[in-house]
Amino acid sequence: MDFIPGITLAAAWPTMGFWQKIHIAFTLRSYPGRCYASRIFGPIKSVKGPFATSAEFIKLFNNAMDVAALARLSMHQGPLPDDGTLVYSHINLALQNLILGEDSQLWLIDFATAGFYPRWFEYVNMVIDARCEGGPEYDSMWWAIIPFVVDPYFHIYDWVSRVSPECL
Repeated sequence: MDFIPGITLAAAWPTMGFWQKIHIAFTLRSYPGRCYASRIFGPIKSVKGPFATSAEFIKLFNNAMDVAALARLSMHQGPLPDDGTLVYSHINLALQNLILGEDSQLWLIDFATAGFYPRWFEYVNMVIDARCEGGPEYDSMWWAIIPFVVDPYFHIYDWVSRVSPECL
């Protein structure tokens, strides 16, 4: 592991101007696309993940729901989308996991939860993180760029947050 001299984007974001934030948004938008180019070749070990298909991943969610969550499931119109593919995702694109280097380079750190997930999972986690952290650095500009940085899946986030937020 290397030390990256700089400050977290959580510390830098409140002090940045509009155009600096736009520049960060465009830089950050390129990161998930690079990750999505990697496809999974199948499970490595038999635990909760990695998953060979998105159906296996979705099955974990469905099996983890309690009776109350199942009752709320009827609020979702249809099953979670399953195109059968999983993509490599960081899953923690949060301000505290982005370092603005002394050279103004944006660095993505903390790949502890990275893995192969359905494409929509990056968006869901980015929104959940912003809601959980909820500090002043998560301003309206950050909320505005989330659906720009990762493809938005509003209805899936709504469903996950109603059905089983503790699952994440």
